[in-house]
Amino acid sequence: MRFKKAPAKRKKCDVADSATAQAIFLAAKECFMEKGYSGVTFREIAERAGVASSLISYYYDSKENLAAEVCSRFLDEVAEELGQTDFHNLASGERFYITVYMEWLKIDEVPAYSRFYYSYYENSLGQKVLNGSNYLKMVNDIIEEYGLLVSSAENTMYMIANRGATRELMLHHHKGQYGITREDVMDITTSNYFYNLGLDDEQIYSIVTRSKEFLTNYYGSDAYLR
Repeated sequence: MRFKKAPAKRKKCDVADSATAQAIFLAAKECFMEKGYSGVTFREIAERAGVASSLISYYYDSKENLAAEVCSRFLDEVAEELGQTDFHNLASGERFYITVYMEWLKIDEVPAYSRFYYSYYENSLGQKVLNGSNYLKMVNDIIEEYGLLVSSAENTMYMIANRGATRELMLHHHKGQYGITREDVMDITTSNYFYNLGLDDEQIYSIVTRSKEFLTNYYGSDAYLR
């Protein structure tokens, strides 16, 4: 009896360079936008991409990983767009706070993406979403500007904890539970993260206050806080 030989373990570069991986990603993105996260199957993605279902596992391991890749690229694109505006002239802390805030606003502006995003977070821990190069650069800028002593391992631990808290609070806000506002979520999660990095209360308060002043002027009101 012949047995199928398992495909060799892929390298990271395979995903970035492969036309097949890109076709799978684009097909998955379309499916997720149409049905959210939980309503999509490997078979649907494979049929739309024109590939065998096994290739999805080969390149992305799981549907959760594939959804996380869609989220990661979206957030990175938004951060890159913001980096080309006046935001890049701000101090590191304000740039971080405002970028994260506006990424969230952007998510809610696109109904299809919003449906997918919250569906994904409801059905997973959300820990597989990667922080792109723009995000990591902002964090490194904060560490450098304030002379913080934070190792890569420590920062990874802080980000994991922050993702968990952010996920829970964002879902409560999305469902209209406990009267949680967007401002509450941002203040709690960013303040905790800044504190873990080593900023003191006065520095954190100053960053948050200046960030809100900028956003209020940018939008012409404080409606973004709700």
